[in-house]
Amino acid sequence: MNTLLCGCSLSDYCGWNIVGDHSDVRTWYNITANAIGLQLTNVSYGGHSNREILHKINKTLVLSPERFDLVMVQMSSTNRQWFFREENFLDYCIINGGSISNARDRQEQSALETIQLKFSNRLIELEKDMVSLIMLQNYLEVQRTPIVLIDGMGTLKYINRLRQSPDKVFAKLDPVCQAEFGAPEYFAQLSILANQINLNNVVGLNKSFIEQQVDFADDRMHPGEVSNQLYADLVCKTIVNITKDKI
Repeated sequence: MNTLLCGCSLSDYCGWNIVGDHSDVRTWYNITANAIGLQLTNVSYGGHSNREILHKINKTLVLSPERFDLVMVQMSSTNRQWFFREENFLDYCIINGGSISNARDRQEQSALETIQLKFSNRLIELEKDMVSLIMLQNYLEVQRTPIVLIDGMGTLKYINRLRQSPDKVFAKLDPVCQAEFGAPEYFAQLSILANQINLNNVVGLNKSFIEQQVDFADDRMHPGEVSNQLYADLVCKTIVNITKDKI
């Protein structure tokens, strides 16, 4: 099956080799591809935000002359933002939670820190991510192309909570955040969006990849060989269940 995959470092180098290197046989996606015969187009890249992942999937689907038989989307984290330089659209900085990557100097570092502290609204980011995911799923449904969602870091788990009990999610916010959003009505809107997302074919919905990590790769941060084999087993099972007539 001709398969498209996009995710963050968990679906990229995964702590072995360098960012952008998809060759290591120990990674879950290569184990999966070899096990069930996938022809894999992997456009994952370390540090990807959900926005970058969904955008790159959509861009690849639009521009690729090939038709894909299967799409896998490994969702990342809502606390990542990418910024591209005006003079070079291939050069970027990343806000990744509490860290900032690729700032050239102190001025850029300070500007990104201001954005990080004052303009990083994870709920608004999640809203945008959900809309993009809904449109992607609707498009693939029309194309009759199955999609597997993979919860790398808990985004889909949070979306599922919004589906089930938005009031409880709102109640857990600190008072400042509650005041900023004004009322639970906004969470009702998020819940409507969340319920538009098909979560039937999700790997890691109850426990994300990171939550299931049991060992480490060479960088002592990313999941190791045992974890990647576990991920591959889960992904293989899901793919086989939804594509029995194609494998």
